[in-house]
Amino acid sequence: MEKMVSEVEVKWIEGFRLKLKVKDFPEIMLDEPPEMGGTDTGPCPVHLLAASVASCLLASYLYCAKKARVKLKGASATARAESEWEKGRMRVKRVMVGLELTPAGGVSEKRAELCASVFRQFCIVTESVTRGLPVEVEVKISQNKP
Repeated sequence: MEKMVSEVEVKWIEGFRLKLKVKDFPEIMLDEPPEMGGTDTGPCPVHLLAASVASCLLASYLYCAKKARVKLKGASATARAESEWEKGRMRVKRVMVGLELTPAGGVSEKRAELCASVFRQFCIVTESVTRGLPVEVEVKISQNKP
C-alpha cells in the first residue's frame, strides 16, 4: 500500500456543537467545554487528538505483539492532553499516554518488553504529530441566494 486516505465530515449544529461523520459509523456529537464557550455535550477536538494518539499507540503495540507472537490477557491506554494559553490562544502543549499491558506470562513477557522498546515507530498519528505535519486549509464562502 503506497497511500492511504482517511476522510471525515464535520457539520455545524449550533453554538460549538458539531456532528462528526466517519464512513458508515455512528455519528459523534462534538462540543467545546464551557471554558471555551461550549456546553460540554460531547468530546472536543482536543479529546479526539488525545484519543487518536493513545489509540494509535495501543494499536501499534498490538501490531508489534502480533508479529512477535506475544500473548496478551489485556491491553489499554489512557491519554491526557494539557493545554495552555499562548499569546492569547489555547494550544495543546503536551499529550501524555500510558499503556497498561498484561502479557499471558512465560516467553510473552520477554517479547512484550521487546515490543515496548520499538512499537512507537509504527504509530502513524504520534510520529506525524511529533514531527509537525503540514495542514492545508481551503475556505469556500457560498453566496446565500434568495
